Amino acid sequence: SIIYIVLSILDKIKRNSDKKEKVNFFYRFISIITFVISMMYFLLYSNSINLLLIKTIINFMYFYISCKKVNMKDEEGVVGIIGSILIFAFATYY
Repeated sequence: SIIYIVLSILDKIKRNSDKKEKVNFFYRFISIITFVISMMYFLLYSNSINLLLIKTIINFMYFYISCKKVNMKDEEGVVGIIGSILIFAFATYY
C-alpha cells in the first residue's frame, strides 16, 4: 500500500493538475486509505471505537469523492459509491 501511495504521488507530480486529475488522485488515494483502515479494523482492532470513528469519516470522504467522479461523468465513481456503502454496512453490522 505504501508503494502504491508513493507511486501515485509521484505520478501526480508529473501530470498536469487540472480538476479531473486532482479528483482522480484523491480517489486513488482515499481508496487505498479506506482499504488499509478497513483491514486494520476487521483483522486487528475490531473492538476499537476510535478506529471505527476514523473509518466512518474516511468512508464518508470516499463516498463524497466517488460522487464527485460520477458528476464528472466517470463511471469509476459508481464503483466507489457501491464500495463505500458496502464497507459502511459491514462495519456497522460486524
